[in-house]
Amino acid sequence: MKSMAQKNCNEESRMLRELSETIEDLKSYQDVSRLNGGALQMEWDIGRAGRQWTGKDGLAKLDRLPGRLELLDGKLCASEAERSELLAGLLENLGLDVVVQFGRIDDWQQAIAARAIAEQEQSTLTHAGGVLVRDQ
Repeated sequence: MKSMAQKNCNEESRMLRELSETIEDLKSYQDVSRLNGGALQMEWDIGRAGRQWTGKDGLAKLDRLPGRLELLDGKLCASEAERSELLAGLLENLGLDVVVQFGRIDDWQQAIAARAIAEQEQSTLTHAGGVLVRDQ
């Protein structure tokens, strides 16, 4: 019969191994994210209607999403890139018509207006000699 101290020691060893594996997983994910500039790792087709994920493409998309959700410093997932991948996958799978049911219409309209302004400002910038300058 194992003593209580041996059981506790075995449990602590198991937890340390799991923590070590999680840290290694996070390091490898962060390395991939850094290589890609933190941008989304996969192309997503986000439209008004949701899309079913089937076949090889569906499995690839499912594999790309975080395997388990964790809460770190009050946020889901380990990084902004991981949160973005998760959100993009949900948006594609649900479709925008379902997504806009969440939140207030005014907030959606303000967010869309802010994006339109930012894109308009970005389109007035031109590249001149390695420096972005605003068109006159």
